Amino acid sequence: MVWNPAAGVYFINNVKFNDPVQGTSCPNCSVIAGLSALAWVNPAYLKSNIIDANNQVKFYNWATRGQPWAFATNMWVPATDFCHSSQANELWPAYVEKAYVSCALNTHGDPADMATYLGALDGSASITALNRITQPQWSDFAVWAGDFYTFLNNSLSGTSNYPAGQTAPLTGSSRQVRYPFLVSTANHTYSVLGTYTTVAGVTYIILRNPKGNTVGAAPGGNLLADPTWWVNYRTYSTGNPTSDPVWTPIALTNGVFGIQRDSFTQYFQKYSRVNV
Repeated sequence: MVWNPAAGVYFINNVKFNDPVQGTSCPNCSVIAGLSALAWVNPAYLKSNIIDANNQVKFYNWATRGQPWAFATNMWVPATDFCHSSQANELWPAYVEKAYVSCALNTHGDPADMATYLGALDGSASITALNRITQPQWSDFAVWAGDFYTFLNNSLSGTSNYPAGQTAPLTGSSRQVRYPFLVSTANHTYSVLGTYTTVAGVTYIILRNPKGNTVGAAPGGNLLADPTWWVNYRTYSTGNPTSDPVWTPIALTNGVFGIQRDSFTQYFQKYSRVNV
């Protein structure tokens, strides 16, 4: 494969959940969704534990069960469309994807064929991706039947009613996940951001598609029609808050969407969660 020198900076305004965007050349949704989930809940962990002061990307080789793998990135990225940032000239998502493959293949330098390796991953690899990204912390993975929402409910923050004076919608309540959390269909993985419940008691799960520009193959209908999800956002570490909550609008666009609870439990087949 072809590698080109990269132009840009490592970070623009810290790391954010919507920075990493899956490239069209490689269906590695589990890796990109994992990065997004971690950046949403615990961005400090992502920035300090994975990318160090020397711009080395540190992953954890599955075979060595938690021994750090320091990968000194060079300033080269794939010429074709692999992972990139939603922000122009921001480089960390591309570098982290490159380091992830090098860790998994136990090699340094520019991997010869990232697409072959990453293309072999699917939703069933989501817990492997999370463990490599975070080192093997306590983790949970399951294929379920029935109402998965009960488990998700135990990973959410307390309920926050929408405050008066915010822009539409003015009613309802929201909750945020306290751990990096993924859900998967048979062939695609999404990050879970939280939930929104209407005043009539209808609950929607707020998800992000790592492709970043589409809802994806979600069921027709049963999607949240509101343009914005308001969440009393804060960061967490091992499920405990590390910042004060701030009401934050999240646009339901660029891959972020809400799906009604009943459709959610019927459509998604697997979940993954790590305790960081």
